[in-house]
Amino acid sequence: MRKIIFLLSSLLIAWSCDTREVNLSPEKLGQIYFPLQTGHYAIYEVEQTTYSLTAPPATVRYQLKEVIADTSTDLSGDKVYRLHRFFRRNPQTPWPAAPDSVWTANIKDNRAIRTENNVALIKLSFPVKEKLTWNGNALNNCGENASVCRDEFQIQELGKSFQVLGRTFDRTLTVIQHNDSNLVSNDRRIEIFAPEAGLIQKERYWVQYCGASQGSVCRSVGQIDFGVRYLQRLSEYGME
Repeated sequence: MRKIIFLLSSLLIAWSCDTREVNLSPEKLGQIYFPLQTGHYAIYEVEQTTYSLTAPPATVRYQLKEVIADTSTDLSGDKVYRLHRFFRRNPQTPWPAAPDSVWTANIKDNRAIRTENNVALIKLSFPVKEKLTWNGNALNNCGENASVCRDEFQIQELGKSFQVLGRTFDRTLTVIQHNDSNLVSNDRRIEIFAPEAGLIQKERYWVQYCGASQGSVCRSVGQIDFGVRYLQRLSEYGME
């Protein structure tokens, strides 16, 4: 009888410890990499280059400001944060009075979700750890089981320092959203996050290479037919 009581007590203690481990703080979960607080803002320097087979690369530069303006409730009754986005050509130009677009963000079921242009993307999964993978498209039209557009996001370089526009962030994590290069195309999407700041750099590089079927139009192997490179880097963040 005493052995049975001792065994049950041991199981109860073990269960209690497991429960404490599951109920981690937001910091230990890594949610500080995805700050959600009304008034939080971030300003980015953006550089976008468009490639064409018949013209030189064309580059435009501008600033993007994202502000968590307020909160609302979605159809499921969950709290979501409304993200106001503003654009301007240079720092000498005032920010528009009204946002150019409104996105949303929230954390649900230990997943950091941003709805961008009505497309829900799982940006991070918690608790964060090295080599953690998840389907970034699980909540949009692609769905969890749609292999044709499934994107396996993966965390790499967790805790590494990273420098953006002269500012060094001591702890960051990198999310490789897609990295596929072959003789036909190159598709690379990478986002880097830092505690309290959130997204500090975003890079998207997608190009289609000139094919043999295009004959003399292709001047060299690996010449870009068309595509775009988008680089977004954090220059300022804080609370308004």
